[in-house]
Amino acid sequence: MNTQTGPHGTLPATRASDDRRERGIAVYAEIFDVPERDVLAVFSARVGLPFAEEQLQAAGGAAWAHPALTGRDRDIAVITALTAQGISGDRLATHLRQARQHGLGEDALTALMTLLAGYLGYPRASLAMEAVHDAFDGDSPRATSSGA
Repeated sequence: MNTQTGPHGTLPATRASDDRRERGIAVYAEIFDVPERDVLAVFSARVGLPFAEEQLQAAGGAAWAHPALTGRDRDIAVITALTAQGISGDRLATHLRQARQHGLGEDALTALMTLLAGYLGYPRASLAMEAVHDAFDGDSPRATSSGA
């Protein structure tokens, strides 16, 4: 039997790996807004099976589960990282949708982009700001005082 030794003892490698993969599937189900049973197919169609499996293992680790960060905190961090890299389109829109589900409104995301413009530069922040406007297109009024 294959085993994996960790800080809490020895577990069968398949059990530890399966648990981590299942946690990763739950994370990506929320990110992609699909049922857990569809995650592997959706993710594999985007990036291929080997990459998808690797990412499911990574997402099942502490980065997406540590209780010191809320979903809202993670959304801000990921949106900031994507903005810093100049990533927009579906990747950014997916995380903006998730941020909305975690209570980040257009005012809060506009404030984030305004802050990031000074640190990352206006071209990248304005590209992300366009995605924020697209994420809230059709909502009215466009700006709210609560940010939610």
